[in-house]
Amino acid sequence: MNIKQTMCYDNDIIEKKLMKETYEKFLIDFINQKNDILLIQKTSEIELSYKLNLLNDIIKKIQSRLDNIQKE
Repeated sequence: MNIKQTMCYDNDIIEKKLMKETYEKFLIDFINQKNDILLIQKTSEIELSYKLNLLNDIIKKIQSRLDNIQKE
């Protein structure tokens, strides 16, 4: 192998390594974004559940008061 062939070979190795690292970084970033989205969705579900429970409690209290008024 002469110097020119060696340089080309080295450049190919470097290029493939860079492509692999870039691809790996892309995958990691993509997975992290997906995890962030899932976390936001889960947080939203928990908040909605909490708010629905509060509303149900309020409705029960109102219903109880209405029942008491009707009894009087």
